[in-house]
Amino acid sequence: MSLKDRNIPGLMICTLMNIGLTCFVLSNAKIDIVLQALLSFSLSNLILYGLFVLTFLLNYLLPANVKNTLVFHKIKYPLPGCRAFSELIYQDDRIDKKLLVKMLGKYPSAPDEQNLLWYKIYRMNGKDNVIVNSSHRSWLLLRDLTGISVIMTLLSVILNIFSSLISIDTSKVLLIAIFSTEYFIFMAMARNSGNRFVQNVIVEFIANNQAGVINAS
Repeated sequence: MSLKDRNIPGLMICTLMNIGLTCFVLSNAKIDIVLQALLSFSLSNLILYGLFVLTFLLNYLLPANVKNTLVFHKIKYPLPGCRAFSELIYQDDRIDKKLLVKMLGKYPSAPDEQNLLWYKIYRMNGKDNVIVNSSHRSWLLLRDLTGISVIMTLLSVILNIFSSLISIDTSKVLLIAIFSTEYFIFMAMARNSGNRFVQNVIVEFIANNQAGVINAS
């Protein structure tokens, strides 16, 4: 089972919680109405789970590069590996920079070349590492949750636009504020997780190969 497959239950739970939150706000904070919507076989029930499926599918239809951009706010070279050797290694005290230079030589400066070198290290040294896999899974999960929060924000905006043609509903405006806040929270968490994933790959690379370098010197 891939790391993304393992994250599916967490993504489903978060999406359902967001749908439940939507029902809660739109029902003017009445728990019983939310429970009825969840448990009944009515039209509202079909709409509820239809919205759940739509959100989940839209998240998987979003290209990975779009999600990376939503996290790091960079259209070009949004992957954290593109800053592995120019920024991220200097933000982690666990990384022995002098030893890393002995192992790799001069670091590439171009973002795409940095990512290629980092990915090569990941494929060779970190793919079966427990620490690396754990941070990789967290990065993928939080990146997808960021995508879901953006989709929920857009859906709530669309809902508000259509409803405002009839009447202004403050509860729908509140939904936009809630999901926008959720986006910024998940974005910050995903950004930190992505950076940590990159750093963990390099930390484990040094740990697994430093003996040979030290002996050679």
